Amino acid sequence: MAVENFEEKFAKIVSKTPSVLFQRMQWRLDNDKWLKKSQAIAIQIGDCMDALNMTKQELSDKTNIPLEKINNITKGWEDMTLQTISKLEIALNTKLITMEYDFDNAQKEESEDEKLSILDLEKIL
Repeated sequence: MAVENFEEKFAKIVSKTPSVLFQRMQWRLDNDKWLKKSQAIAIQIGDCMDALNMTKQELSDKTNIPLEKINNITKGWEDMTLQTISKLEIALNTKLITMEYDFDNAQKEESEDEKLSILDLEKIL
Protein backbone atom coordinates (compact mmCIF):
# COMPACT_ATOMS: atom_id res chain seq x y z
CA MET A 1 0.00 0.00 0.00
CA ALA A 2 2.75 2.44 0.92
CA VAL A 3 4.58 1.70 -2.35
CA GLU A 4 1.45 2.37 -4.39
CA ASN A 5 0.93 5.66 -2.57
CA PHE A 6 4.50 6.65 -3.25
CA GLU A 7 4.19 5.83 -6.96
CA GLU A 8 1.00 7.86 -7.24
CA LYS A 9 2.55 10.86 -5.49
CA PHE A 10 5.69 10.58 -7.59
CA ALA A 11 3.66 10.40 -10.81
CA LYS A 12 1.80 13.59 -9.82
CA ILE A 13 4.95 15.66 -9.22
CA VAL A 14 7.01 14.36 -12.17
CA SER A 15 6.60 16.43 -15.30
CA LYS A 16 5.26 14.82 -18.43
CA THR A 17 7.63 16.86 -20.60
CA PRO A 18 11.41 16.37 -20.48
CA SER A 19 13.35 19.03 -18.60
CA VAL A 20 15.51 21.57 -20.44
CA LEU A 21 18.58 20.00 -18.85
CA PHE A 22 17.57 16.57 -20.14
CA GLN A 23 16.92 17.98 -23.61
CA ARG A 24 20.37 19.64 -23.66
CA MET A 25 22.05 16.43 -22.51
CA GLN A 26 20.22 14.45 -25.19
CA TRP A 27 21.19 17.02 -27.86
CA ARG A 28 24.86 16.76 -26.83
CA LEU A 29 24.73 12.96 -27.03
CA ASP A 30 23.04 13.07 -30.44
CA ASN A 31 25.60 15.57 -31.80
CA ASP A 32 28.70 14.30 -30.03
CA LYS A 33 30.75 13.46 -33.14
CA TRP A 34 30.61 16.82 -34.87
CA LEU A 35 30.76 18.75 -31.58
CA LYS A 36 34.14 17.18 -30.77
CA LYS A 37 35.45 18.14 -34.21
CA SER A 38 34.03 21.64 -33.88
CA GLN A 39 35.74 22.04 -30.51
CA ALA A 40 39.07 20.88 -31.95
CA ILE A 41 38.73 23.41 -34.77
CA ALA A 42 37.79 26.10 -32.22
CA ILE A 43 41.06 25.46 -30.36
CA GLN A 44 43.01 25.79 -33.62
CA ILE A 45 41.21 29.03 -34.45
CA GLY A 46 41.94 30.43 -30.99
CA ASP A 47 45.63 29.54 -31.30
CA CYS A 48 45.83 31.21 -34.73
CA MET A 49 44.01 34.29 -33.51
CA ASP A 50 46.42 34.56 -30.57
CA ALA A 51 49.43 34.18 -32.86
CA LEU A 52 48.08 36.86 -35.20
CA ASN A 53 46.92 39.05 -32.30
CA MET A 54 43.48 39.08 -33.97
CA THR A 55 40.20 39.84 -32.24
CA LYS A 56 36.89 38.12 -32.94
CA GLN A 57 35.62 41.34 -34.47
CA GLU A 58 38.60 41.47 -36.84
CA LEU A 59 38.02 37.85 -37.83
CA SER A 60 34.36 38.63 -38.40
CA ASP A 61 35.26 41.60 -40.62
CA LYS A 62 37.84 39.60 -42.60
CA THR A 63 35.53 36.66 -43.24
CA ASN A 64 32.18 38.42 -43.54
CA ILE A 65 30.88 36.01 -40.90
CA PRO A 66 28.60 37.63 -38.29
CA LEU A 67 30.25 38.21 -34.91
CA GLU A 68 27.62 36.07 -33.14
CA LYS A 69 28.52 33.13 -35.37
CA ILE A 70 32.27 33.75 -34.77
CA ASN A 71 31.54 33.61 -31.03
CA ASN A 72 29.80 30.24 -31.44
CA ILE A 73 32.60 28.96 -33.66
CA THR A 74 35.29 29.88 -31.12
CA LYS A 75 33.29 28.13 -28.40
CA GLY A 76 33.03 24.96 -30.50
CA TRP A 77 29.25 25.13 -30.71
CA GLU A 78 28.88 25.79 -34.43
CA ASP A 79 28.23 23.15 -37.09
CA MET A 80 30.32 24.82 -39.79
CA THR A 81 29.94 24.45 -43.53
CA LEU A 82 32.92 23.91 -45.80
CA GLN A 83 32.42 27.47 -47.04
CA THR A 84 32.74 28.84 -43.50
CA ILE A 85 35.83 26.72 -42.81
CA SER A 86 37.42 27.91 -46.07
CA LYS A 87 36.78 31.56 -45.19
CA LEU A 88 38.39 31.02 -41.78
CA GLU A 89 41.38 29.24 -43.31
CA ILE A 90 41.98 32.13 -45.69
CA ALA A 91 41.61 34.78 -42.98
CA LEU A 92 43.89 32.92 -40.57
CA ASN A 93 46.31 31.73 -43.28
CA THR A 94 46.18 28.14 -42.01
CA LYS A 95 44.61 24.76 -42.67
CA LEU A 96 41.87 23.89 -40.18
CA ILE A 97 40.97 20.57 -41.74
CA THR A 98 42.85 18.29 -44.10
CA MET A 99 41.55 15.76 -46.55
CA GLU A 100 43.23 12.80 -48.17
CA TYR A 101 42.17 13.94 -51.64
CA ASP A 102 44.68 16.46 -52.99
CA PHE A 103 42.59 18.97 -54.92
CA ASP A 104 45.58 20.98 -56.20
CA ASN A 105 47.34 17.99 -57.74
CA ALA A 106 44.06 16.52 -58.96
CA GLN A 107 43.54 19.59 -61.13
CA LYS A 108 46.98 19.10 -62.71
CA GLU A 109 46.30 15.41 -63.32
CA GLU A 110 42.94 16.18 -64.91
CA SER A 111 44.59 18.73 -67.20
CA GLU A 112 47.19 16.16 -68.29
CA ASP A 113 44.44 13.59 -68.90
CA GLU A 114 42.55 16.11 -71.01
CA LYS A 115 45.70 16.77 -73.08
CA LEU A 116 46.14 13.05 -73.64
CA SER A 117 42.55 12.74 -74.74
CA ILE A 118 42.98 15.54 -77.26
CA LEU A 119 46.17 13.95 -78.60
CA ASP A 120 44.39 10.61 -78.93
CA LEU A 121 41.57 12.27 -80.86
CA GLU A 122 44.05 13.97 -83.20
CA LYS A 123 45.67 10.59 -83.94
CA ILE A 124 42.31 9.08 -84.75
CA LEU A 125 41.30 11.92 -87.04
